[in-house]
Amino acid sequence: APSDIDKNDDTNFIGHFVAHTQCCARPGGTRQTFTPHTCGSTNTLFTPLSIAAALDSGDYCKSCEDPYTEEEDEDDPESTNSIDLDNFLDDTPPTSSATKLATACQVIEEEDENDDLAAPHCQASKFSADFVNTLNISGRIHAKARGKELVVAICNKTTRKNFILRINFGLEAHCFWMPTEWYREIVSKPPVPRGKKSFAYAIPDEFIDGPARKRVISIQAAFVRPQWTLVFVDHNVMIQFHLMLSQSFLPSHLDPGSKIWPYLWSRTHGPVYHQEPTATLKRLETWRLETVDAGDLTPIFEAIKTTQAVFNGCGAQEATDLLLLAFIHVQMPAVYVCAHPETWSRFLATLIEYDADRATLVRPKKPLPYISGPRPFRFNADGHRKYLNRIYSYRRSEVILTAEDLVTSHDLGLFLSDASIDPDGRARAAGSSPSSIPMTLRTGRKTLHIPNFAIKWRKGNTKYVTYSPFTARPAANWQKAIRETTGSDVREEYNKTTLGLYSFRLFVDCIWSAKTLSSEGLPKGRRPLETVGSSNRKRPLAKEIKRTAAPKTKRRRVMDENENIDVTEGIRTRSGRRLN
Repeated sequence: APSDIDKNDDTNFIGHFVAHTQCCARPGGTRQTFTPHTCGSTNTLFTPLSIAAALDSGDYCKSCEDPYTEEEDEDDPESTNSIDLDNFLDDTPPTSSATKLATACQVIEEEDENDDLAAPHCQASKFSADFVNTLNISGRIHAKARGKELVVAICNKTTRKNFILRINFGLEAHCFWMPTEWYREIVSKPPVPRGKKSFAYAIPDEFIDGPARKRVISIQAAFVRPQWTLVFVDHNVMIQFHLMLSQSFLPSHLDPGSKIWPYLWSRTHGPVYHQEPTATLKRLETWRLETVDAGDLTPIFEAIKTTQAVFNGCGAQEATDLLLLAFIHVQMPAVYVCAHPETWSRFLATLIEYDADRATLVRPKKPLPYISGPRPFRFNADGHRKYLNRIYSYRRSEVILTAEDLVTSHDLGLFLSDASIDPDGRARAAGSSPSSIPMTLRTGRKTLHIPNFAIKWRKGNTKYVTYSPFTARPAANWQKAIRETTGSDVREEYNKTTLGLYSFRLFVDCIWSAKTLSSEGLPKGRRPLETVGSSNRKRPLAKEIKRTAAPKTKRRRVMDENENIDVTEGIRTRSGRRLN
């Protein structure tokens, strides 16, 4: 927790924001780490930054959300079907109003095929991270998250400057707190090259809890406080900060419905239900009508993953688990989901319930362990296992179904391997189609473990990988895909990243794992027992055993006339007694 000095409201210097330019994107590139907010000179909410040319009165930043309000929507009885979606597009309007959101997603994919959360580049003149350090951004920090985006406000009562940063984390960016003493020691030395283009700071070996050594950390920015420092890290250097200067700020301005709330977020990431239920339902209904009008056969998994303007916060893992809970095949075209009332109602109800379930991760009944702390450079295996309890299908070797889930799945025919799924989401067999999954649970059983399958397809340079246990065949006009059996379960894949807050590359690299470290020279066999106290016994960790310890060996067992003996030596291998 922060120190008493950090909590003191009378302290002018609460924290200072620092940009580490050498770890940011190269100046002049197409994707800048820092972009300025642009607005009209007569804007009553924001002040144009000196380096960004002011726009004409009434214009707004092209990377931010179009400033519409809930009140304007309520005045229009047709607002559900007539929301202006031009703010999702670039300057070139689409040829058909039915493809607005689809065009927006295509624009995002073309900008960066590998980043599903990429925001459009700011249209203002580029400015480097060096300029950010000249602004002297200091003060008290406030934060608010919405889906995949985070807004951080740093306000200073003395200078009366209220800076707001919208942070887009891209693929593998994250943030955590570390001791300021450690932070200063890490950045006191110049960064070292990491690959051909990027740089990172070396982490002292004594800071790492684990066998890994010579680790590096790519820090793009930091909020430095007297005892604790919040660092923003991305080894892919795809994190983006959009800098705004607000004319006034109160903590309540970060609540939904405030006067600046619509202006805080990017136009590629829409509302979420637990914060803005009305706006979310309107956005979903608009997307449904446009999808039906377009008649596009894009798989529902792909549509959810790439349309962050509607499904903010749903990545590959969230989309996979959501469709499992809704009993919808991941390859099913989105137009079929939107066109059939029964399927859409089931999908919408599951989406709302799943959003509430994800929101409880922030404040669960049993809190998850923090990744921040006095020694953050470690892999928290306990926290990772607890987080994986909320992963239902993604990268799972087996899926767990309850009795109710089993009844619903068989009612929809999703386990009829000889039948194909109809547009209404049901699979119907002409005769009696056998199912490899039992119809009911055994007596005394509460759940059933069924095998899971990986489903893969490719569009252009983008590869999609999802998972589903349903064995009913996709229809002939669905997206062609390859179905494979899932290998190891996600609980065994300690070295794969981006699945939860504990599995970022920085933490995974610290784990003791034979998959990443050479097994040559490691002690083999069972660890010897050690006496602790009067009667308790425990086994030491593998790293505590001397490397010179000889591994245990088994004597050869050769069967000869039903005797377990070694005929070459004449010794009974079980008892060691010499034979006559």
